[in-house]
Amino acid sequence: MLGTNRWYSFDAGPVHVLALDYHFEKTTSAQFKFAREDLLKSTAPWKVVFVHNPVFNYGHHNSGWGHQSYLPLFREARVDLVLSGHSHMYERFRPVAPTNQPGAWAVTCITTAGGGAELHRPHTHPAQAVAISTNHFTLFDVTRETLRARAIRVDGVEIDAFEIRKPGGRQAAEYLAQVYPEEMLKPTSGPMLGRPRRRRNHGGAMLTRQHSKLT
Repeated sequence: MLGTNRWYSFDAGPVHVLALDYHFEKTTSAQFKFAREDLLKSTAPWKVVFVHNPVFNYGHHNSGWGHQSYLPLFREARVDLVLSGHSHMYERFRPVAPTNQPGAWAVTCITTAGGGAELHRPHTHPAQAVAISTNHFTLFDVTRETLRARAIRVDGVEIDAFEIRKPGGRQAAEYLAQVYPEEMLKPTSGPMLGRPRRRRNHGGAMLTRQHSKLT
């Protein structure tokens, strides 16, 4: 394992994992220097980052972490998946990439923070594939060309399942067809641009589920 007790990286099979401390968001930090060198050096088939504050989040905190610093790095280094907590819910975004940069790498961001604390209700937004307020855990099964994931409620009920394929290390056309414009999610005066209205759901925890498979 490389790094410090605040930020570090390791390999798990075909996946390179980078852990970040959300306190060090600026490009001038020692963490950013480590992250840049680490991600660009890795030749692993998959790159996954986890950090406490979400890069994208619509619910409770409405976080927009690292948009000016880490998000461009994640595209440059071809990070596939960013996992976060902070808002106590499950929220998977559609792949996000800037539409004004042809060929830009798309990144999928997930808030998976249903470990047992008081839950937060998500707000609905068209960038979300799934947004659910419930306790849960997430499982991953990864080969060199396919990443599969399942989010499972504590009673064993599956609340989300998705698959990302990268034949030959390239993002599949079907996956890129689902991209949501990154510029529509940039923060302005508040934590996130275009904060959506909360939709009440009196029948259960699930608030929105638009699609569940990325190919």
